Amino acid sequence: MKELYLDPMKANISMNLRHFSPYIVLFAAISVLAACAAGNAAKRMPTENSLLWEITGKGLEKPSYLFGTIHAIGESDFFLREEVKNTFANAERLVMEVKIDEPGLQASMREKMIMSDGQSLDQLLSAAEYEKLKAFMREKAGMPELMYNKVKPMFVQSFIYPSMIGEPMKSYETVFSEMATEAEMDIMGLETVDEQLSYVDQISLEDQLEMLMQGVDDFDGQLGEWKQMVSLYVSEDIAGLSGLISEESKEYKKFEKKLLGERNKNWISRIGTHVRAEPSFIAVGAGHLGGKNGVISLLRKEGYELRALK
Repeated sequence: MKELYLDPMKANISMNLRHFSPYIVLFAAISVLAACAAGNAAKRMPTENSLLWEITGKGLEKPSYLFGTIHAIGESDFFLREEVKNTFANAERLVMEVKIDEPGLQASMREKMIMSDGQSLDQLLSAAEYEKLKAFMREKAGMPELMYNKVKPMFVQSFIYPSMIGEPMKSYETVFSEMATEAEMDIMGLETVDEQLSYVDQISLEDQLEMLMQGVDDFDGQLGEWKQMVSLYVSEDIAGLSGLISEESKEYKKFEKKLLGERNKNWISRIGTHVRAEPSFIAVGAGHLGGKNGVISLLRKEGYELRALK
């Protein structure tokens, strides 16, 4: 902790992280951009409205379960069906996108969030744009510029989420992690924190800045899309979520392959390793489930049987 007192920027970022689940930061940086390819309907594509799926077949002796999360949601919208609790109790390990209690998580995030070579937003934006950003961050996030000026633009967006949600937030990943700890279940990750955060660095600072300022200029539109996403999530409409994200992503098509498609494909063999080892409860962002390149379709392509549990 001594290093925090030697570097005011790292100290302020560390203070910010105390108020944000790591998943909220990653959600803004990655999930908002994740896209599900539209394509034509195929037999492997899920059509049922459900966030919870049973995984069987391919020689599995016991079923495992796949659940779609939303990484940050208001307390009033948070829900867990009894079926979800029951299937969780039947599992012997919890598998999430990343293990949120991974040693060094906060330190890794703090380091990865800061721009390299002393770069800062006031240098990269025009004077008029930076003044607009400062006013926006004061109004929507209540933050002075010292807390975000040297932070990568994609991560700056995460500090706005509490204002969009408008009430105390909950994280499914945090809740599941607490449930697993209480049940003395193993907790695993499909990716390391560094691996997940590295996807942000594959987007140029110029593109990150453009998207940040688009969010500043159209906060009401962004808020409307957020509310629509939450409504679809509460309805467990994974096809609708897939379509919504796909529509949003047309502007960011060049990021789709890395942020969603490539990650989904990488997860399939890792999910297979977990479900063969012991019955697992796998919790990933709901935007990863649907579509022809979604986790459900890809698991079916590998020979697993997936059944919606309603």
